Amino acid sequence: MRRSGKASNRSLMVPSVRLAASVVCAAALGLGCANTRLDLDLPFVGGSRPAGSMPGDPSGPIDPDFSGEAAFGHLQALYDLGPRPTGSAALAEARSYLSAQLEPMGAEVVPLRAELPIGPEGAGVEVVVLTAEFEGASKDSLLLVAPLDTATVEGLAFAGANEGASGPAVLIELARVLTEEPLPYTLRLAFPDGERVRSGQAYGSEILVATLEELDALQRVRAVVYLGAVGDRDLRIERDGNSNRRLRAAVYDAAPAVGRSEAFPAEGDFVTPDSGHMIFTRLRVPALLLNDGAFGGEESPGVHWRTEQDTPELSSAESLEAVGDVLAHAIRAQTGRWQRIDSMMASSPDEDEVEPAAEETRAEAAPASEPDTPGAAPASEPDTAGASPASEPDTAGASPASEPDTAGASPPEAAVTDGWETTSAAEAPALPEAPTDGPPTEVSQ
Repeated sequence: MRRSGKASNRSLMVPSVRLAASVVCAAALGLGCANTRLDLDLPFVGGSRPAGSMPGDPSGPIDPDFSGEAAFGHLQALYDLGPRPTGSAALAEARSYLSAQLEPMGAEVVPLRAELPIGPEGAGVEVVVLTAEFEGASKDSLLLVAPLDTATVEGLAFAGANEGASGPAVLIELARVLTEEPLPYTLRLAFPDGERVRSGQAYGSEILVATLEELDALQRVRAVVYLGAVGDRDLRIERDGNSNRRLRAAVYDAAPAVGRSEAFPAEGDFVTPDSGHMIFTRLRVPALLLNDGAFGGEESPGVHWRTEQDTPELSSAESLEAVGDVLAHAIRAQTGRWQRIDSMMASSPDEDEVEPAAEETRAEAAPASEPDTPGAAPASEPDTAGASPASEPDTAGASPASEPDTAGASPPEAAVTDGWETTSAAEAPALPEAPTDGPPTEVSQ
């Protein structure tokens, strides 16, 4: 990838259920099922919300108070723990740090644990996904994901400030901003490890998906935003060609609105790194990757990638604030749109009285006309990310139909409404096979 023009308090009490089931197996992870168990202690997804009015006005003023300095403080704290590879004591300390930040905000914090045979000679290693839920008026959810582990680099005690700390740092501060005026939808954060053990594998994301499926919660996920390395002081987050178009447009529309266009260029080549968001995209869950794929220099993965130079000095509070500002703006705008759609559908339910959120289909989980090869812009998509092809349905974040999708399958023609007009959803092709080796396509990016 070549780059051009770079620049710079209360806890929710919900019923719980205890699961201990071998749900993570060869079908999900490509691993043997022996001794592979997933132990969960989760808020019961079917739990009821206390009576009360819907919180916040999603169409109201955007909270401008995302603090890059506060986010940078979280990055520094995580970096100071040292290398945090999957299964390490330092990684457990990192999870404790996140819990201590999120629980006072009112989050229900739950770790998902699975022992997988991914160590030397197939030894079992515990993989953990720390989850934090802020319950909203709707059980439909927005899922924000940031890997917490660092890669093991031979001959180097790699502590990872940009890779491994920047994404979680942004999500901690973003949670504070979003919970000051709560969203009308449930907000879930997930901090998986096991994402940087092997190239092309995202074990933590697989565990998260398997858990959500087991609890019938995956179908209620309106959108996923996956943060990779976003701390580079010379930040430039190029458009990911494998991400959902509507979610991508929402973010790149938000960037100029908050004065952050330089960090989110809406022109140039698309990139298609293999990352944990692809686990969701292949299951037709609308997902978006935000990642600066060239850490130092113009070429991916960058001269500082997984070197001793990945220190807080090469990340910046300004970069973290740019990402936080854009996400806060985009999330408020997108959830406001979802709420308008839901209100319109609720006012004219069908004869079966299906819940409004279940009426829309995910017709656009995969980019309909984007290339199989990195670097080429989609033929039918203009260079400005905020502009969308007229024939493309506006369904990002919409709840799925009642019947499940098969990963990689194309949806049938369907009438889809965005609250203002109705269009026909074209069939989406199967996603290209993701590369599984080489630094430019590392999951850790």
